[in-house]
Amino acid sequence: MLRFNLTAVFKARGIERPTQYLMQCGFSSGTATKIKSGRSDMLNMRHVEMLCEKLNCTPNDLIEWIPSDKQKAVTNHPLAPLQNKNYAEEVMQLVNALPFEKLQQLAAMVKEIK
Repeated sequence: MLRFNLTAVFKARGIERPTQYLMQCGFSSGTATKIKSGRSDMLNMRHVEMLCEKLNCTPNDLIEWIPSDKQKAVTNHPLAPLQNKNYAEEVMQLVNALPFEKLQQLAAMVKEIK
């Protein structure tokens, strides 16, 4: 099953109040609430484009794939990269475990790839 899941993107971008953020970006309160809660089964392409522009991401970053039991048995499924997108949590755990002096090196590396 494919579904919109922006929670990981909001976390990665440090957005603590997604509904308010989406409303500031031009979404109606109803649409913002549906997007934030993951209850939006359908977004028009204009909304997807707005989200990608504001969140600096691609449509693939907004979508999560939850395979059925039959699909889990298939190896190398083309939708597999859309599973389990909790990058923000993993990155924060890694950063928090770094010694303070390594944070400067990390900052320099991030600036370089940015």
